[in-house]
Amino acid sequence: MELVDGFTKVILSFIRMSIRNIIKVKIEIAFVLMLMNIKKVVAQQFK
Repeated sequence: MELVDGFTKVILSFIRMSIRNIIKVKIEIAFVLMLMNIKKVVAQQFK
């Protein structure tokens, strides 16, 4: 979990949630995780 947390802070400049509603926070977390997965897929394609 620490690696994921560090990645989101450093690479994506994602330090804190920009919204407060729990449903919107879940959506925002899902979006960040989706971006991380897309980045992994793209990196694998260019190896």
